Amino acid sequence: MAERQIGQLSFTDGLVSDAARANAPLQRVSELVDWGAIEVLLSGLRSGAMGAPAYPSLALFKALLLQQWYGLSDPGLEEALVDRLSFRRFLGLSLSEPVPDHSTLWRFREQLAKSGLAERAFALITGQIERSGYVLKHGTLIDASLIRSAVNPPEPPDPDLPPDADGRPASKLVKSAHDP
Repeated sequence: MAERQIGQLSFTDGLVSDAARANAPLQRVSELVDWGAIEVLLSGLRSGAMGAPAYPSLALFKALLLQQWYGLSDPGLEEALVDRLSFRRFLGLSLSEPVPDHSTLWRFREQLAKSGLAERAFALITGQIERSGYVLKHGTLIDASLIRSAVNPPEPPDPDLPPDADGRPASKLVKSAHDP
């Protein structure tokens, strides 16, 4: 299958280039990483023989990086790629080029995982950034657990007492508060 040729910036891209540079962290990562090495590593990944020309593997991989760094779902990533100039610039997409849809991103992630190249590519990027004197930190999400607290549960309403002014059933605590 043919591969899309991306990265040919238009006159409009030149006019908004300062706005696309507003995301300093993405620009710094772009400068620190040798994307050519990543591109060579991912060069064996290709889409099927049918359909529209495929996006370059490097652009799709960069999209997955954005997804990870910004905590986006596949549809959220698609929307962010349409909306954010800095994301388009990071991928090498001009304003006139279509962005990969969420199913394309999902299929690429599945293909990347099956190939076993994901870990190698992430390790290559991490190593390059760390050699530049930066440290990548990654948070951990822990599942919440429900734990019974030491607080006493409320007492059930006393059926012998009439409801209070708001119509709520009266509890034994209210009865004992009014008793002499």
